[in-house]
Amino acid sequence: MKKTITAIFLLLVLSLSAQEAPKPYSLDGYISFMQQNLIFDQPLSGKKNLITDNLLHNRINFKYFLNEKWTFRADLRSRMLWGEFTKLNTLSPDFAKAIDKSANDAITLSALLAEKDGIIVHSVFDRLFLEYSSDKWEVRLGRQRINWGINTVWNPNDIFNTASFFDFDYVEQPGSDALRISRYIGLSDKLELAISPNKDFEKWTAALLWKTNIKNYDIQFLSGWMEDELVLGTGWAGSIKNLGFKGEISAFLHDKNDIDNTISATTGMDYSFKKGLYSSFGILYNSNGKTKEPFQQAFSFQVSPKNLYPYRWATITQISFPFNPLLSGSMAIIYSPVKANPLFLNPNLSYNVHDNWEVAFIGQLVFSKDAQEDYHNFLNGLFLRLKYNY
Repeated sequence: MKKTITAIFLLLVLSLSAQEAPKPYSLDGYISFMQQNLIFDQPLSGKKNLITDNLLHNRINFKYFLNEKWTFRADLRSRMLWGEFTKLNTLSPDFAKAIDKSANDAITLSALLAEKDGIIVHSVFDRLFLEYSSDKWEVRLGRQRINWGINTVWNPNDIFNTASFFDFDYVEQPGSDALRISRYIGLSDKLELAISPNKDFEKWTAALLWKTNIKNYDIQFLSGWMEDELVLGTGWAGSIKNLGFKGEISAFLHDKNDIDNTISATTGMDYSFKKGLYSSFGILYNSNGKTKEPFQQAFSFQVSPKNLYPYRWATITQISFPFNPLLSGSMAIIYSPVKANPLFLNPNLSYNVHDNWEVAFIGQLVFSKDAQEDYHNFLNGLFLRLKYNY
């Protein structure tokens, strides 16, 4: 059934793209190939272990405009993974199933098309919704991205579909199966109600968001439930002279004595220079974050709005610069001032080869103290990606 739905969607897209009449729809996307090289530290031998992997990634974004107020959207994400890393992980029968399970919310909209001989092929509709829009109202029903985050990197207010900073190849970020109703009030106010159901009633998420503008600051307040926790949050975006100033804070409150309440807060500033140089600095606080564990233990964590980074404190510094119209580069540095002194470096260099073609080199380098308090370069991820946008 899943394969049939995917095939019908692809045939529909191809047939529509062949029409010469004025198109009441839009169709775009990309296809990319990325080679992944993971270099692991082996503390006992003092040597490095290299594991390679490959990823073929195709995305189709489809919108159909029924009339001026109604829009249907369906975005299909397909990936094929193969190589040493995938082959090692497929030794565990739960690896591919975990990929498929993590792609879904209340409704199954994915298909595990292949899982054999170290090859995994997976497709998922991460956007599938019907939207009504007017001057004062906006209603969406289906799988969608509910983006309540304001800050640049970490978003404690983004309680419906948390994104990971490390998953750089998924720029669209995940969606949620939800009903969202927005009401615009005046020039700057907006009320938004979102409800995301789940097969397990205790995992429902529902919240109300109010956005307003006070003295040139965009400010929001939210209140609701995330699974079995009461959530209260606020966020802001404005400027101090020429410095951009953003922040978010959310409190996750339990009525159970054996579970700690959580405060997740972040703030940051950014500045754009005249010649295109951009820089930013941010701080994250996680009240239940780790303070002593080394990298290997701390990074086996599940990303959520109350656990955006495994350590109690983290700082991020980012800088980007366009060297010329075709070549640009950036660097992100995340450091946690805790006992293990974990450091994450994320260099990025991209070049527009021709028209819609882009080649990029991305690095993810991790340093930390181990249990014996020796400082190590535990992991280097080196990625080479060729991408075509259509």
